[in-house]
Amino acid sequence: MSSDDVLESPLPGTLGAMPVVDDPVISDSLLHQVMDGHDAEQAAAEQQFQNLQLQSESGSQENDTEAAIPHQHGPEYPATPIDLTMDDSDEGDEGDEDYSSGDSVEVIQETQVQEEEVQSTHLAPLEASQMLESHQESAAAPVRDPNEDLGDADIDAEIERRQQEIECRQQEIEREQQEIRHLQQRKAARRARQDQGPEPRNVRARVSPEQERQAPRPRQRQRLIEPFFVRNVGNVQQAQPPPQRRLSAHHERADIPLPQNEQELYDVWLRTADFIVPEHASVYSDFRKAFGDETDEGRQFREDELKAIAKVLFDFERTSQPGQHAMLKGREREGKTGALFSVALAALIMRMRVVILCAPNKVAPVVDMVKKIRAAGFHMSWNVRHTLGKKAIKDNDLPSSDVGQIFVAALGTVTDLKKVKQFIEGERRGSHRTVTLIDECDELTQGKGNKSLNVPHREDPGTYQQYISEDARGEDEEDDDIPTVDPDSQRATRGSRKENIAAASHYFKTELYERTQVFACSATLSGYMLNPVGVLRNDLVTPIFMVYPKPGYRGIENFVIPEGCDLETEGNLSLDQFKESAPVERMLKRFYDRENVCDGARLEPRDRNRGSAVTLRGMLFISCSPKVNVYGGVADIAKEVCNTVDSWADARHDSKVTLFVCFVGVPKVRFGNTWLKMPLGASLETIYNRTAQEARKGSVSGVHLGADEPFSNVCKNCVLIGYNMTRRAMTAAFQPADEPGVLCKLQYGIMTAPKTLTIDAVSQRFNRASHDFGDHEVPEDYCVDVAMSPVALDMCKEFRKLEDQMVDNQRDQPRIHAEFRQQIQIFANDLQDARVSKRNIRLAELSRTGQRARKMREFEEVADRDQRLREFKRWLERYEHRPGELFQESTVMTYYRIVRRLFFDEDDMEVIERRAICVWRGLHAIARRNSSQDDQYNAIKRFVEFRGVGDEANDNHDEADQRILEDRRASEQQPRDNTFRER
Repeated sequence: MSSDDVLESPLPGTLGAMPVVDDPVISDSLLHQVMDGHDAEQAAAEQQFQNLQLQSESGSQENDTEAAIPHQHGPEYPATPIDLTMDDSDEGDEGDEDYSSGDSVEVIQETQVQEEEVQSTHLAPLEASQMLESHQESAAAPVRDPNEDLGDADIDAEIERRQQEIECRQQEIEREQQEIRHLQQRKAARRARQDQGPEPRNVRARVSPEQERQAPRPRQRQRLIEPFFVRNVGNVQQAQPPPQRRLSAHHERADIPLPQNEQELYDVWLRTADFIVPEHASVYSDFRKAFGDETDEGRQFREDELKAIAKVLFDFERTSQPGQHAMLKGREREGKTGALFSVALAALIMRMRVVILCAPNKVAPVVDMVKKIRAAGFHMSWNVRHTLGKKAIKDNDLPSSDVGQIFVAALGTVTDLKKVKQFIEGERRGSHRTVTLIDECDELTQGKGNKSLNVPHREDPGTYQQYISEDARGEDEEDDDIPTVDPDSQRATRGSRKENIAAASHYFKTELYERTQVFACSATLSGYMLNPVGVLRNDLVTPIFMVYPKPGYRGIENFVIPEGCDLETEGNLSLDQFKESAPVERMLKRFYDRENVCDGARLEPRDRNRGSAVTLRGMLFISCSPKVNVYGGVADIAKEVCNTVDSWADARHDSKVTLFVCFVGVPKVRFGNTWLKMPLGASLETIYNRTAQEARKGSVSGVHLGADEPFSNVCKNCVLIGYNMTRRAMTAAFQPADEPGVLCKLQYGIMTAPKTLTIDAVSQRFNRASHDFGDHEVPEDYCVDVAMSPVALDMCKEFRKLEDQMVDNQRDQPRIHAEFRQQIQIFANDLQDARVSKRNIRLAELSRTGQRARKMREFEEVADRDQRLREFKRWLERYEHRPGELFQESTVMTYYRIVRRLFFDEDDMEVIERRAICVWRGLHAIARRNSSQDDQYNAIKRFVEFRGVGDEANDNHDEADQRILEDRRASEQQPRDNTFRER
């Protein structure tokens, strides 16, 4: 299709309907057609005006005379009377319809087609056959002028009205002639460019949204539409375009003073937060409570955290370079999002821009974040941009903005990250720095990909021990193979090759890492710290902020396994295992019988003046298989639960009154044997309320619900089924729209973990049942009933304790990142073999501290089982070192531990005896032994005596004995582990 075909309009004389393009190609035929149409329209208007004047001059004549003197067009046109009759639709007031500039091009084109038909009937010259027929009719019968009954005043009014019409048309024609001249100029310029040959590709310079808003924009000329609707206005059906929820740009808040130090920023933050938070915001939307409450302790905690955050922001503003990534720790449902919003507000007050990266997928977490931002009141003062598509915007009823100070995007999508880079670069050119808040930051540690990357040595998570200072090194760093590296040396900046890096992680490191100050937030931080792309420098202090511990929070430490609910199956459950599992059926029975101690409990508010009581209604969480739309997926699990419930033959339980919410990529629900598909990204609360609406509409077969009835009248139970999608971006507690006095929350669970356990992901999924009860009192015996593996539950609890402990230690005594990792007690908590992140990294890689002590314990455990060593201990307990005097128990244990080291890595008794003899000789040759050497000497002497090799021990000390003695001393100081260490 040629360019002329694209732009050629089937409606001559309607230039306003043409699409507006930057450099259109205007054809000669189109220009002539437009100009000819305007000439014809102007001639027709002049004809009407002259006829009206003739009628006015003859109006005083007798009514039975010829109605009008026809206007002579030339010798080829016979004289014909002009019919001035008007249809009923013409009698309406022209001002009744309000045509705004918002009318779309399509709407205008539709009206123009009808307007042309009207004009062709009343204004176009008649064909010769039609004119001859009309002349014959007028000769055969007198023609009555329909306006002959009008008086002089009426005709004058009609003339005035028509004159106004003609003036409007003439103004319109003048405007369109100006447009024609403009088009001709562009056409001439185009031809000149074509004569000069092709030009180099011209790329529009990038500008920031701030500059783009300030730059003057050419106003698109608004055409007057009224003249096109002079006739047949009543017959024109206008198709109004669907309204779009687009936001107008918020300018920089001039009423917020720019702070100059941390204290001023804190004071301005308090005032601004009080202003923007909605009056009736829920406890989860009020981000002022993220870093503290209204107690003295809570206020002080908030002030300390926000001032420390302010220091990071001021350093970024002063140096123009991002510092060490700050980390934000908070448990699930404890207020991490509110803490991120607190950081965002501080950055906005400093005239910075904010990027919020969400995970794990593109739609659901972004939708959830945009809704939370609006609920917190940010949209009243700042615009929020996001990367959602049109369908997600429509399904979730979200507004969109082309500009904004806040930008929400998906963390794991390269396309979104590219938009983030454009946003940061554009704002930088507008002198605005950008702070990036990463929600669920451990998702940035993606699985293996096909990218490679050179990571600077000082940012490599595998080299942290080399940046521990000499005075801070422990036994695990005292090794010749672990040198000390100067962080400012060339070696520290030299890159080390990393393979199999995923695309989003690679793009973040190469394109965003050095452009923005990052605050990384998650319930578990281990996976983020072990990201192979290197997100933290080993030689810099790692600041860690923490959500204020809520008194109403209840987490995984409150999970209990009732009697008979221990899952012995290793790994996830297949559908057949789910059917046959006795613990599964036992938990289903507990759920339908409401046996949890707090199910149905009434929770009273702490402050009776600030809230009302709620009733706790328990829901069931089934998370035992990652399958979705295949055999054994979520639909099959829902059907199996129905079969199990119906098999009980209990009149109290009916599967048809159970709502099954399948929280997968595209959520769907089953209720009353009817399956309903829910919008992508919908929350559990939204799904519940929409199902209630469908029940009221009669969309659910066999269910009848009145307009004012609560959904719980027909929905007695709610079951959430999900796996991967339930790790993040979903809130598993809500208050129904039709029952604000009820809190629906997960109080029961059937949960499993895969055989290859990634403990951070599993603990996050299990913690969907955790909750912050906010301002409500929680019963002392509160618990969540779960059917799961006791081993998996205990491991998750230990891992969460480790995460909390390492954060507390770093906050109490901030250290550089290398020494921070050194303090983490992985081996002491027996978690070295646990794995984290999608890369399946051993937790032992996080910290080597305690590795040798752990190996020592393993050696001791093996030696303690040696029967010969046990016999020596019993012999010591009966040994009389003086007649009738036995060793004290402490002495027996000291000698036993010293001798036990001879059994490490060796089970040949001859070799052990040879070691003992050489050590004893070496110690015997020392003239002045200290107390420790005396203990070793006496212990080995008793062992040699026990084994009956004392004569050989009396031989002279030689060089071989000395070497064995020195090796023993070295092993006592730092027991070596050449097999366990991964270099």
